[in-house]
Amino acid sequence: MDVEIDHILCTIDFSEFTTPVLQAGINLAVRFKASLTVFHTICQPRDPLYNDSLSGRDQSLRVQAARAEKQIETLMATSPVGWTPAVAIGEPVEELERFTEKFKTDLVVAASYGFSGFKRMFLGTVVERMARVLPRPMLIIRPTESENVNLQEYQKIIVACDMGIEPDPVIPMALTMAAQNDTQFFLFHANASPLDTDVVDPTDAPYQQVQQTMQANQAQKLVAGIPAWARDRYSFETVLRPGRPDEALSGYIAENQPDLIVVGVIKSRLKRLFFGSTTENTLRHASCAELTVPLFADGKPR
Repeated sequence: MDVEIDHILCTIDFSEFTTPVLQAGINLAVRFKASLTVFHTICQPRDPLYNDSLSGRDQSLRVQAARAEKQIETLMATSPVGWTPAVAIGEPVEELERFTEKFKTDLVVAASYGFSGFKRMFLGTVVERMARVLPRPMLIIRPTESENVNLQEYQKIIVACDMGIEPDPVIPMALTMAAQNDTQFFLFHANASPLDTDVVDPTDAPYQQVQQTMQANQAQKLVAGIPAWARDRYSFETVLRPGRPDEALSGYIAENQPDLIVVGVIKSRLKRLFFGSTTENTLRHASCAELTVPLFADGKPR
């Protein structure tokens, strides 16, 4: 295992998806022998109309925070691992970012709601904002996951690879999340437009030869970053598809029904996240768990 997971944080909202998030965090804490924090944010109103009653508002927020800690204690009463409650007051994503930076969280666990329309607008976009902002890897679980996958024993993992970064920095994190037994990895890469088919006839033999050469080189690059111990332990298959990355990856996921998708999300030094359509599509539409790995614009993991 190349990546150390020493501190896991579960972010919860006391909705019906809280229990699966906590169970995932507990499972992973047991597996990695990691400390566990259960995090909740009390939203602080920013409406200026509240300014004339600050003392009353602050008292109300403190009462809500104390109530939230008691709710967490009830939810975690039978936990087999040690845990720490953390209740913040403020804007949820901002407070979560601040907390994960301060306490050097190694992995955040959250739920994606998979709703459509207004529900997805208000709930699903919170997770998307987390993916944009958080400087730590985030495991996003789905309420539809099977019982076996709920144990976080991921046995079929698709890794969305970026050929522009060698070796691909998301691979070590993907290996960390693999099950203890035989796991299948599918290293996926899409070529938006390998050659201009308006200029070159794709039925010509030279075109096909160039394509074959390109694919062979790409397949070699995809596996170059896999350590020797992992090659002996797990199964790896390279998957090269033509087309736009977001569409090609979505189609491949639908065809193969993985347990986990691993994607890198590029973040600049100025803390502006370049949130690509590939990550956005998988967050909104995939039916399995997803692991987002934040990267800086230079391709290095945080």
